[in-house]
Amino acid sequence: MGGLFKDFWSEFSSAIFDPTFGLFSTTKATHSSSSSSSGLGSSSPQLFPSPLAPIVHGKEESDEMFTVLGRVLGKAILEGITIQPIFTHFFLSLMNKGADFSFLFDELALVDPELYSNLLFLKVSISSQIIIVDGHVRY
Repeated sequence: MGGLFKDFWSEFSSAIFDPTFGLFSTTKATHSSSSSSSGLGSSSPQLFPSPLAPIVHGKEESDEMFTVLGRVLGKAILEGITIQPIFTHFFLSLMNKGADFSFLFDELALVDPELYSNLLFLKVSISSQIIIVDGHVRY
């Protein structure tokens, strides 16, 4: 497959998925082959939509950019063009309407290892200090 659209896709995707552009962020940690949703075993960072995109580009403009990206991405998939970016498992699962979100806490380690570590510490510390007596919670 070649042609004008493939050339456009190549240029468009390299710009739009670049984290410095502000629409996407990358995971801080890399994924292993066992957790890779693509099964490729790549050690490159995974992409997910940046929560700062509305701040960087403005709410309306970032919404428009994601809409255009979705349409162009859909056309690329329909035409069988290889999609280079590796998206995070949690992002792809959020796109699936029947997703089970119980995995999100563990996937947080990819996005923000420090926050994940701190929350895990709180989870373990607090649960070991809570005592339930006669239906009342005591610390």
